[in-house]
Amino acid sequence: MHDRAYPFDAFDGDAMMNAHNTFARSARRLAALSLAALLGACSTDPAPADAAPDQPTADVSDAGNDTDAGDVTDAADVTDAPLALPRCDFPDGGASMAMIASGRNTALALCTFCHQDATPGAGEFTGQTFPRPRTTAYGANLTPDLATGLGRRTDEQVLRSIRYNLAADGTRHLCAMAPFAATQLPDESLCALLAYLRSLTPAARAIPASTCAP
Repeated sequence: MHDRAYPFDAFDGDAMMNAHNTFARSARRLAALSLAALLGACSTDPAPADAAPDQPTADVSDAGNDTDAGDVTDAADVTDAPLALPRCDFPDGGASMAMIASGRNTALALCTFCHQDATPGAGEFTGQTFPRPRTTAYGANLTPDLATGLGRRTDEQVLRSIRYNLAADGTRHLCAMAPFAATQLPDESLCALLAYLRSLTPAARAIPASTCAP
């Protein structure tokens, strides 16, 4: 679905450590929120409407995309509250190296705990095949693979999953996904994170479906 090229530099442990140090304060602030979402029951709260009145919102249609299997709540639980999503317009040649590097730092700080497998050779952000502690929640494959990753998701669907923990169909919440509000992940950082995820090498790695807490 994305025909533009995204340059990508190889993953290395030193870069991860530097990024963790840089984003330590942010990671500590978000750790409690992420863990609470993983250990808690499925959310039934409506998506928040924290946008400024004059902030543009993106088209969030779901045409041509599948659902999220067992990773979502059983029934529609989202109101018609407006969503505040940035318009991530990348140049024709793709996102810049600086933007991708910024997005990678954000991913290392915020996404590693749930979406990075420590197994050697597993690849970068290819998901976790073992559940999070004390849960039946599995971190999704975030690479652009069409069958097992985010390859069939629109940019808008990925953005709203991150900001509002919404499933692809837009009517249900992802039961084990912590939302990162604009106050925690500003629009510029959110677009950089999207650019980085799109730059990853597609990895065909099936992840078990999460089971929402009763």
